[in-house]
Parts: sequence; structure tokens; C-alpha cells
Amino acid sequence: MVRGDFQEALGCIRKASSLTSLSAPLYSGQLAGLLMKLGKEGEAEEMLTKFGDGKAYGAPIGLAIFNLVRGEPEKAADWFVKAIEQRDPIIPNLLRGPLAAALRETPRWAELHRMIGSPGTL
Repeated sequence: MVRGDFQEALGCIRKASSLTSLSAPLYSGQLAGLLMKLGKEGEAEEMLTKFGDGKAYGAPIGLAIFNLVRGEPEKAADWFVKAIEQRDPIIPNLLRGPLAAALRETPRWAELHRMIGSPGTL
């Protein structure tokens, strides 16, 4: 996905989802974002309904990933704030990863960095 090969990424994320729980927010967010990028809005919208209003535990991380995949780092930052408030343990790993590269270039990066309380570790 990071290389821009969205068709290959779609196959990989579908396979990963089949090996785990498709309801896992991380995979659902990635899958919905890829589907949207590939013009499969109906399927993407169906995936997004799993997140409801975004308040359930885990939903913010799925919506953050969805927005990163879509290329909307500012919206992703809003959802990362909510995920951090839920104390989602996957946040530091995600923020270090290649998918968050665009997020690291926004003014929100310093805020997120402070919120997780790990100066210098991301």
C-alpha cells in the first residue's frame, strides 16, 4: 500500500483479514480505505458502518487508519487523538510505521507525540 500498489495491497489485506477477525478495527480501516481508493465506495461504506459513531473501543483506530489510507492525515489525527484517549495499545507502533509518514509531516504530529508521552521515541 505504501508503494502505491493498491490492487496488491487489497489482496494482502483481504488475506490478512481472513486469517484474523475482519472486525478488527485496524484491518477494517485499511480495507475500507483501500476499497474507497479503488472506487468501491459501496463496499467501503459497508465496512465503515462497523465503526458506528466512532465511540466504541477500537473504532477510532480503524477510522484513523481509514483516513491515513485515503490520504487525509488531518482527519486521521483527529481519530488518533480519540484512540489515544481510549489508551489503545497499538498507537505507538502505528505512529512509527510507514503508513503514518504523512501524519508525521503535519502540525498535529507534535500534539500526538505529547499525548502518548514518549518524547523522542517515535
